[in-house]
Amino acid sequence: MKDFKEEIAGCLTQAIDLPKEELQDMIEIPKDETKGDYALPCFRFAKQFGKSPMLIAEDLKEKLNLSRHQY
Repeated sequence: MKDFKEEIAGCLTQAIDLPKEELQDMIEIPKDETKGDYALPCFRFAKQFGKSPMLIAEDLKEKLNLSRHQY
């Protein structure tokens, strides 16, 4: 079975300067299934980036090129 947390963390290292293993530990499975299969709580980066979690999430979305991944 493919480890999607590892795949997601690998993609995130392109946009966030943190080790893959550290990012992998931050990725969560939302309690509410309507919120997706995996989540990265961006409030952890608010102080570091000086932005709201919502803006950080939007920036990450723009930086990541997920079209090359097929699941």
